[in-house]
Amino acid sequence: MKHLSPEQVGKLIKAAESDRDRLLLTMCYEHGLRISECLSLTRAHVRRGYLSIRGRKKGKRTDEKLSPSTLALFDEVSKNKLPHTLIFPFSRQWASALFHRAAEKAGIDLQLRQGIHSLRHSLAHHLLDAGAPLPVVQRSLRHRSIGSTGVYLEADSRDVDQWRARAIAGAACDRGLAAQAAALAGCGNMNERGER
Repeated sequence: MKHLSPEQVGKLIKAAESDRDRLLLTMCYEHGLRISECLSLTRAHVRRGYLSIRGRKKGKRTDEKLSPSTLALFDEVSKNKLPHTLIFPFSRQWASALFHRAAEKAGIDLQLRQGIHSLRHSLAHHLLDAGAPLPVVQRSLRHRSIGSTGVYLEADSRDVDQWRARAIAGAACDRGLAAQAAALAGCGNMNERGER
């Protein structure tokens, strides 16, 4: 999945040309909003510091707490708007252009076909990197199925080998295969006969 590092996300949001643009990018990232969800936001979607989101893909409604800085920015941007007036009266193409302009200004080299949706992917990766369990990521992205969230799990061959070795080490000791498990794990705390 194409995503940005936490540092790149910070630079991107800081490089936005206006408070409204900054709010758009912040909401897409902090709440993992799809661009269609973000563009449909009105002032009425925020009450008592909570953002009420109804998932576009048959998702149920969720209420998520806004950070104090995001709430202050939301209040500033929406203060002169009626409750059911769109905060971001943009098209998807316009929102994409805002994202690419901010990325260029921040000096971020985007991959081919990497767009504003990568902010949602970035949140998922950053949650996993911080140690969040998959169900937390699922709920953060409002996925109905944990299988949809599973696409964010990535591993290289070295990680797979290390985890496999750890998993079989206990069972291997019982079957007299401890030396093989130790070799796989790369640890030297077993002797040649597999004794500890």
